Amino acid sequence: MIFEQVNYKNLSAKNRLVRSATWEGLASPEGFLNEEIYAIYDELAKGGVGTIVTGLTDVSPYNWSLVGNMRLCSDSLIPDYKKLTDIVHRYNCCIWTELNMNQYMRPERGIVPVSIDDLTDADMQDVVSLYANAAIRAARAGFDGVQLHLAYNWFLNRMVNPKYNHRTDSYGGSTENRVRVIKDIISAIRKSDTRMHISAKFSFFDDGAGSFAMQECIAICGELERAGVESIEVLGGHSHKERGTAYEACYLELGQAAKEAVDLPVILTGNNHSIDSMNEIHSRDGIDFFGLSRPLIREPHLPNKWKNGARTSALCISCGMCYTTNGKRCIFAQQEDNDVS
Repeated sequence: MIFEQVNYKNLSAKNRLVRSATWEGLASPEGFLNEEIYAIYDELAKGGVGTIVTGLTDVSPYNWSLVGNMRLCSDSLIPDYKKLTDIVHRYNCCIWTELNMNQYMRPERGIVPVSIDDLTDADMQDVVSLYANAAIRAARAGFDGVQLHLAYNWFLNRMVNPKYNHRTDSYGGSTENRVRVIKDIISAIRKSDTRMHISAKFSFFDDGAGSFAMQECIAICGELERAGVESIEVLGGHSHKERGTAYEACYLELGQAAKEAVDLPVILTGNNHSIDSMNEIHSRDGIDFFGLSRPLIREPHLPNKWKNGARTSALCISCGMCYTTNGKRCIFAQQEDNDVS
């Protein structure tokens, strides 16, 4: 089941495993790629995963989400990213780019950061253009899809979250209004006549009492579907359940709720370590895809290992120490390499 060909609208993948977006932090300040990045993606694609989502990719020339981010804010970057997609496509693997903004920076009278509530109509139109133009560059670079990053309190997540969005115009107030910018971005992308798959990565946010604001988040998923999103990657907000291996598929309840609310492919991310567990969840709950990040840092070849019959769980223990290394490398794999050498 996990390794069957999957076909949806504007989406085709050789299996149900997705390398969830992972920040490598290796691109140049301008967003150009290098051989180390190409080698990482070559190894991932060769390892058998069906779809790869790149790490954070900035859409604005005035915005750096994190050091070493990928960027699609200039046409000059397209050749580097075309080389990346060509590498991945050699292995019959799909690749999407994760489009992101940290904070809107108004390019007038210096570069001025603007809060969600203070964005003007002109600012909102600029936001839409930045995302749409980055998506058009992604299409020219050969990406199969784009993923709008609505997680972890990045810009679009704050737009849809009433905790941060207190606007009283057409971009604030109701759930429909708070998601309006996503609809505008998708509409602008589609006007370019690209048929790339458009996904959204959405983290359910906290209600302030230590639990997820389930009803509001489900309402947002419904509005994302109406806005034209074609799949939703579901996860939480870096809760304690992501640390260690005690909680397999730690956001399953969120994936189940989203699957009941929308008629879209749902990607469940968060501590997916067992192929048998993923097969069971797919059969029982209809979850369409499963996102993996840290397990593929430890074992890029893990999908092929499972496809060839192994039923062992991933070696990754979800310690998070990979995030402290250059290029996000597994400290245990590094140690094993050193021992061999």
